[in-house]
Amino acid sequence: MITADELITRGEEYARHLLLEEREKQLDPLYYLIDPEDKIHLIPCTFKNDFVKKLEFVAVKQLAQRVNCQAVLFISEGWSVSREKGETGPQPSEDPKRIEVVSIMAVTYEASRTKLLHMVRDQVTKRLIGLEPMVEMTDGQGPLIDGLVQKPKPN
Repeated sequence: MITADELITRGEEYARHLLLEEREKQLDPLYYLIDPEDKIHLIPCTFKNDFVKKLEFVAVKQLAQRVNCQAVLFISEGWSVSREKGETGPQPSEDPKRIEVVSIMAVTYEASRTKLLHMVRDQVTKRLIGLEPMVEMTDGQGPLIDGLVQKPKPN
């Protein structure tokens, strides 16, 4: 079975290929669900608004249960804000100090990982010119991936 670290690597390679080599304008949210036979189930999402995001997550969660998902990789771009512990502020999408990031989250039954890549843009053209590693955490929990990985079934 693939590890959370291997999934993070796969997610970073995908983001770099799509955004820097293929020059796609954006990275739409994408779930990789991996079943017990290592088959990958790809689920692209739009997350156009909070309502659609909730509906799409329900569909992803239902598929995860149906295929007995053993590992998940979630890749998306979004906003991030650096704050001191305990500091509050507006949502990252509304914070003037926000930065664009690619978020990569991987969860297996044994481990979870999260990696953020800063999306670096040319100041004049605004063209994406790089993805710089920012943060790697051993915590890969969050509302977009919680409950997707199923407990392995005994043989």
